Formats: sequence, structure tokens, C-alpha cells
Amino acid sequence: MSDLNFEKQAQDFYGKAPLIILGSGASAAHGMSGMGALAKHLVANTDTSGLSAAEIEAWEKFCQLLLDGVDLESALHQVAVTEELTSRIITATWSLISSEDIQIFHDSLQNQAMFPLSRLLRHMFKSSLTKINIVTTNYDRLAEYACDQEGAHHYTGFSHGFFRQRAAPNEITSARRVNIWKVHGSLD
Repeated sequence: MSDLNFEKQAQDFYGKAPLIILGSGASAAHGMSGMGALAKHLVANTDTSGLSAAEIEAWEKFCQLLLDGVDLESALHQVAVTEELTSRIITATWSLISSEDIQIFHDSLQNQAMFPLSRLLRHMFKSSLTKINIVTTNYDRLAEYACDQEGAHHYTGFSHGFFRQRAAPNEITSARRVNIWKVHGSLD
């Protein structure tokens, strides 16, 4: 038998600032498009009008990689695209993800039990924790909506409100806060 007190060890770990990692599965559970659907959307909906011949060639190479089964992220790393083409890819990405995100927001207004993450946050804040960190690769605002439904303040690197401005972590204070770190960016 070990001398380790696993209950005490678990309590010690729980007392440290926890980290929640949200991957694409967190969004997929709410019906949001994954990378495969996003790749198809980009091929069909990215505006290529007025691009130079070199940009068109890069775009066609990118699309062919996707059609050959290369995943979206790998394809983006294999083709050098200009700032203009990157901007158009971002716009097409935003058009798909934003519409799905807004639909989920509307649905959440009628369903207070929609986000399992809200229940997790509620449970975690029943302790002495004052901060919880969430790291996500997702562009959507589902983590923010979950915080809002739970009444938990959240910080994303920007101020609150519709016209978000960059804000240092110490500019937004509250007794308890969820820090949401979006490594690939956000719809906001």
C-alpha cells in the first residue's frame, strides 16, 4: 500500500488554478461545422474575383490539396498565400462560423441548460477558486455564452461590450473570473 493520500492530492490539484481545454468537439456537440465542412465551405464560397494569376494559382493548389484529402490546417501550411487571399479566406470562414454561432446564441436564450460547460464552471466555483482558465482552438463564442449563462465574468484579452478593445488582465476585475484564451482567434 502506498502512503500517498490520493484524496488530499486531488484537493491540492483542484486548489490550483485549473485549466479547461476545449477542442473542436465542444463546438461539434452544438452542431457547428468542423474542419471538413469548413474546407468545403471555403472551396465553394471564397471570393477569388480580381486576384492576380499567382494568387489564383495558389488558391487552386490549396483547393486541390483539400480535394486530395489533406486537412485544412496542413493545406494552409503547404501553400503560400498573399495577405489579400488570406483576408478572403478569413472572410469566408467568418461567414460560416458566425452564422452558426449566432444561431446557437439565439437557441441558448430559450434553453438555460444548453451548455454543459456552464454546469462545470458552476461546480468549480463552489470552491475557493477565483480564476478558471479555458484554452480553446475554436473561433466561436460558445465558452463566452456558457460563462454568460452561468453569470460568470470572463476575460478574452479584450474589454466587455460590443466594441471590444484590447484590455490588460488587470483592467477587468471581479471576484471570480474565467480567462478564455483563443489560440486561433475569435469571431469577436
